[in-house]
Amino acid sequence: MLNDQVKWWYPFVNVCLYLPTYTGASFFVVWLGKDDITARGRLFCGCILVVVSTSLVAAWAVIYFVWIYKQEYVYYGWGTPESGYLKFQKKYYIFRELLYAVILLTCYSYFICVTMRYRDLLREELNDEEKAENVKAKDYRKRATEALYGSA
Repeated sequence: MLNDQVKWWYPFVNVCLYLPTYTGASFFVVWLGKDDITARGRLFCGCILVVVSTSLVAAWAVIYFVWIYKQEYVYYGWGTPESGYLKFQKKYYIFRELLYAVILLTCYSYFICVTMRYRDLLREELNDEEKAENVKAKDYRKRATEALYGSA
């Protein structure tokens, strides 16, 4: 959407609003690299970040094209306005952006449920011996931290 028909700060705000999506995508990349409990738990958070980001971008598109953008048509593309741009009526373009957002929000709402289930179903229950060992290790880490930093 970086073209000469919109103000320079419209795509800048879009990129800023997509930062949570980039963070959520990094959670998925980390999970693909190593499937462990921590990475599995972050998938849920990554889906929530995409939902938040998509909602904000859709709201920003509505705000910009309804109240700030004064032209009757929205030009999408690059080149000269006569040949390189697709020309949409403003209402149609807003509808298209909102439809895209609704589709993404629906998919990622479903993915939130799937990732929560995936995280919970693949969690292994520790037996009594492993629980006792885990408590000892936790106590050891606590004492090591206190010895390193002092009891603050």
